[in-house]
Amino acid sequence: SSDLGGEEAGKVEMTTMASSGDEQRRVDSANDLHALATSTESIQTRLWNVMKDPSIATRFFLFLMAGASMTITDVYLFLWLQECGGTPSIMGAALFCTCVTEVIIFYHGAYIKRALTLDWCLILTPFCYFLRQFYYWLLPSLGNAWWVLPVQFLHGITFGLYWSTANDFIQDIAPTGLTASMTGLFSAVNAAGGFSGAVLGGIVYDAFGGGRLFLGIGLINLFLGTFFTTLKLRFDRHGERNTVAY
Repeated sequence: SSDLGGEEAGKVEMTTMASSGDEQRRVDSANDLHALATSTESIQTRLWNVMKDPSIATRFFLFLMAGASMTITDVYLFLWLQECGGTPSIMGAALFCTCVTEVIIFYHGAYIKRALTLDWCLILTPFCYFLRQFYYWLLPSLGNAWWVLPVQFLHGITFGLYWSTANDFIQDIAPTGLTASMTGLFSAVNAAGGFSGAVLGGIVYDAFGGGRLFLGIGLINLFLGTFFTTLKLRFDRHGERNTVAY
């Protein structure tokens, strides 16, 4: 009977916590709406005041390049695999590997972000894209298209961890009442990167081939990763702090 009593007490506590959480969300939403309604600045001005911060603008440039890299990989990898002798079975297995790691990273994302901080999670994105794309360039020399599978596991970082971290970052920097607007801006930047990657990637693929396309975008990502790492270490060494609280 004591066990049943404890179970019932637990259920009541969980119900109370859920109700409290719902109430807090309603209060937060009301506060956001109030802040939005009483603000004397336009939405565009408030968003611009956030975006003009160099530390935030550079991260949005990283989002742009991540969108381009994502689209180039999604659109042109299978064409390149076909040139390297890949079969539909290889392509399906490659896609399976990306999906598996994506789910795992999303599941453990909170722990990873606490351990590494949002900055280092974002910095991992261009470095892992470089590893993937440089590997794709080397694929013909490996002699078998099945060798593409190991590198596909990095998709968990280049998409799963990146997407989760970027959305946390957007939540942090969004002005009160403008979270949806800031999320829309983030989506627009990713879409612009994806559009640029699809168009320019196709031009480069036709002109120079898939291998050089992946080598080129990979070297750009290597430069970006090195650049952001240098900035991060410099800021940490001098004790500088961004306006965003991580």
